[in-house]
Amino acid sequence: MGPVWRAVDEVLDRQVAIKEMRLDDREAEDARVRRERSLREARATARIDHPNVVRIYDVVQEAADRLWIVMDLVDCRSLEQVLGPGRPGRRGRGRADRDRTGPRAAGGARGRRAAP
Repeated sequence: MGPVWRAVDEVLDRQVAIKEMRLDDREAEDARVRRERSLREARATARIDHPNVVRIYDVVQEAADRLWIVMDLVDCRSLEQVLGPGRPGRRGRGRADRDRTGPRAAGGARGRRAAP
């Protein structure tokens, strides 16, 4: 994971998002494994053509410990804006909704927990 930046593709004159993948690690092998995993995930995502999946345009590998994934920019509110201050009672309301629509509402098992 890493920060996502808003940028402009100057060649095609469009806004894009650039996700910075930080791969630096004390162990060179761990950084190499994370780099390969990130590239594999970017390749797999780039093959998907679906309206609910962000399109990958390019992967930039300039530094040994960093990788940038250039993708379609989805212009929306950030998670911080959605969950930020000024939304009191949000968690309680979600639990009440879940209780009305979950297994209890359907007469299913009560008081059981699933272990991970």
